[in-house]
Amino acid sequence: METLITDLNLNIMNNGQETRFDAHTGESSAIDLSLCYPALSVTFDWEVLPFLYGSDHFPIVITNNETETNTTPVMKGRLKSANWSKFTSHIEEKTDELFGNTLDSENIDELVDKFTNIILESANLHVQKKQMVSGHHPVPWWTPECDKVIKESKSAFNKFKRSKTEENCIEYKRLRARARFIMKKSRRESWTEFASNINSSTPISAVWNSIKKISRIKGNKRISNLIYKNKTISRTADMAEALAFNYQRHSQSSNYPKEFMNIKRRKQPSGI
Repeated sequence: METLITDLNLNIMNNGQETRFDAHTGESSAIDLSLCYPALSVTFDWEVLPFLYGSDHFPIVITNNETETNTTPVMKGRLKSANWSKFTSHIEEKTDELFGNTLDSENIDELVDKFTNIILESANLHVQKKQMVSGHHPVPWWTPECDKVIKESKSAFNKFKRSKTEENCIEYKRLRARARFIMKKSRRESWTEFASNINSSTPISAVWNSIKKISRIKGNKRISNLIYKNKTISRTADMAEALAFNYQRHSQSSNYPKEFMNIKRRKQPSGI
């Protein structure tokens, strides 16, 4: 490995954190290596997650630190717990003040902006907010029991790391095995239920959407760029033109075998 790293001029991204935990001995080691070219080493952040998640290797997360991220949390209103009577009263009061004044000098766009601000102000005062979790795509088979067994397994693992006794080791292995069993059982039952509901009238789009959810694949991913004629294009219009040109070129009659074209010419007058 040392020769490979030297010959290819690679950098080791590891920061010294341990990446493997031996449940038999309670010892940790850093045997998992992440390699990259020197030019990329400053572009990515490397870290190890603190829980094993059923394995004996800690998950490694490599993040592009040059990617622009929106640090402002996305908030959503708790509509069920909103105080709608105060919300309505506030809007009525402020609206009376707004329209009670002379409107001759007011621009219609300004009035719309003021009315919109009144609604938003009332919502901020009388509708509670909760922060939305972004980037997490839950699977349909996840149940409260899965949450429970994972929490118990994590707790047992942390206890074993603090006190590496045989009793704590056995308890951790027991809860880890139970978590694996419950999650496997939940996945199997979810898939069985999904498969039993498929019939000849089920739209194929619904089938694929369900499969993507089970597989934790986020749909509707936008194509960001294409390589066309050895050049990378990213403008939507340019990508559409490139795709259209290729579709047209590959569907030309000259691409078909002569035998097929002869049959086509003979059959076309008959309406086929």
